[in-house]
Amino acid sequence: MPIHALAGLPRSGSTLIANVLAQHPDVHVSGTSALTSVLDNAQGALSNDPTVISELTANEGMYRRYGDALRGLIEGWYSAISEPVILDKGRAWAGLWNLARDLYPDMRMLVTVRDPRDVVASIEKQNKASAVFRSSVNPDLQEAASQVMSPQGIVGMNIKFVEDLLRRRAEGVMFLRYESFVVDPRPVLASIVEHLNLEPFDFDIDNVESRGGDADEVWRGKYPHHGVGQVTTAGGSWEDILPPELAEQIAGVYPYYMATFSYT
Repeated sequence: MPIHALAGLPRSGSTLIANVLAQHPDVHVSGTSALTSVLDNAQGALSNDPTVISELTANEGMYRRYGDALRGLIEGWYSAISEPVILDKGRAWAGLWNLARDLYPDMRMLVTVRDPRDVVASIEKQNKASAVFRSSVNPDLQEAASQVMSPQGIVGMNIKFVEDLLRRRAEGVMFLRYESFVVDPRPVLASIVEHLNLEPFDFDIDNVESRGGDADEVWRGKYPHHGVGQVTTAGGSWEDILPPELAEQIAGVYPYYMATFSYT
């Protein structure tokens, strides 16, 4: 059972791409998955438990057994799925890629990227559309941008993951530029099919349906994972939402990322 990963920035088309790829008869695409959180906790326990250190000291073969146990966890997670290929959607895969490739050397990952100015603008646009509910980010736009773009923020953390993958020249990773996908999706989809070693498939990019699995109600529907209908540009840009001085600040936080994906 080949298992692959889908990660990336928020508001960068990962749900849309997941919904399109779910049309392929050989692929099971998860909703936002808790698998990475479970793996991260398991790895933390293995790394910090003194009993593990004791076992490794007494028996070097335990390292292989621990790896087998983590693979068993992943494969048990998907044991009820009938499709032969799994695509697990979770942003944290980008931060767990060394572990993932140690467990599965042939595992592939898709990582969606987008101009962070448009990401922040999209967050603000969604926030304004559901103002009855309080946002999880600061109500002040300047502070909200700083919060999400910080290395611990939902945008900044994922940009740091992307930059780390780039610097490590991580094998098996394909970056998907949101702006390229929505303008001309078919060549991007063909590249994804090749990257995941799938059989060619004629995706319906005009009638994309939700495969479910994202509990938007948890966040009061403020940041929905729609990704349905026709694959097309969302319309508008950060210039309609953000003042120029704030956009300039956002663009200057991660210059390596900005230059790599031609957002400068």
